[in-house]
Amino acid sequence: MHDEYFSDIKAFWAIKQLNFDLSNAGTYRGLQLAELEEIRNDAYDNARIYKAKINCKLRSHWDGPYIVQTIFSHGAVEVLNPSISVIFKVNGQSLKPFFELPTATSEEVMDLDEPLYTND
Repeated sequence: MHDEYFSDIKAFWAIKQLNFDLSNAGTYRGLQLAELEEIRNDAYDNARIYKAKINCKLRSHWDGPYIVQTIFSHGAVEVLNPSISVIFKVNGQSLKPFFELPTATSEEVMDLDEPLYTND
């Protein structure tokens, strides 16, 4: 009977350890889900900030017309930014042709006559 008593106590202890309180388990799982959602939101915000930085860099980097300096056999192209005198090596497929159309020049003719003076 003594051995039977200790085996019952061990069995009760094991069941008590494995069958923990469901309300505590639910609360703990809810906290885990909230923490996971917070991490996901932080990652989303960081990705959005990174994209905004990259877009600004690309826009400011590619302002204005460029002059083609060298075309390489593997498709790379060296272009010159005439406003800041910097040469960049870029992928030739990313470039678009730019044709400057001649602008119509207008001339304004003004005849200069002798000024008229009046005696007041």
